[in-house]
Amino acid sequence: YVEGREVHEGRNAIRMDISMQKIDPATMTLLPYKKLKKATLWLSDDKERIPLEIRAAVFIGDVRVVLTGVSTF
Repeated sequence: YVEGREVHEGRNAIRMDISMQKIDPATMTLLPYKKLKKATLWLSDDKERIPLEIRAAVFIGDVRVVLTGVSTF
């Protein structure tokens, strides 16, 4: 869910805390996804909603993905 709006790496951004669940194929129920502990997502606060950065705590450590550039088509 949306945690708030802030300036992230020099851009206006929307900060979201996200979680994942998996579907049990046998019962079609949602179960916790134990490999992902916590994740935070920053989206640009404009009409494009470009993912700027994702930080996640996973079972093997921490993962960070950062957008380094944007090109238009």
